[in-house]
Amino acid sequence: MSPWYNALKFIHVSAVIVWVGGVVAVTFLTSRLAREGDGPSLRVLGSQSEFFGKKIQGPAVGVALLAGLALMGMLKTMAFWMTWGLVALVVSMALDGAVVRRATRELGALADAPAPDERRIAALRGRLRLGAILNIVILTATVWVMVAKPTLK
Repeated sequence: MSPWYNALKFIHVSAVIVWVGGVVAVTFLTSRLAREGDGPSLRVLGSQSEFFGKKIQGPAVGVALLAGLALMGMLKTMAFWMTWGLVALVVSMALDGAVVRRATRELGALADAPAPDERRIAALRGRLRLGAILNIVILTATVWVMVAKPTLK
C-alpha cells in the first residue's frame, strides 16, 4: 500500500480510538453516577460530556468518517465491512443523541427537583443503561468487523 493509504489508515484508526474510547468512558462514568443518584455530579458530568461530545468526540467521528471515505476511494470498492462501518456510525450517533444524551440531561434535571419522581428516574436509568450498552455493543462489533473484514460470499 502507498504511504498515503497508511497515513489515512492511521488517522482513521486513531480517530476511532478516541471515539469508541470516549463512548465507553463516558458511559461507565454516567452509569455509575446515575446508579448512585448523585444529581449534582451527574449534572456536571452531563455538561462535561456535552463539551467532550462537541469538541472531541464529534470531530473524531468526522475525521474517522472522512478518512474512511478517503480509504474507500483509494480502494475503489464497497465491501460488506465498509457498509457495516457506515451504518454503525449512523446508528451509533442516532442512539447517542436520541437516547443517551437525552436521558442523561433529564436525570440531571430530575435530581435537583425538590421531590424527584423516583419512577421516572428509574425509567431513565434503565433507558440510559440500555442505550449505552447497545451503543457499546454496536461499536465493539464494528471494530471487530473492521479488523476481521468478513465477506458475504
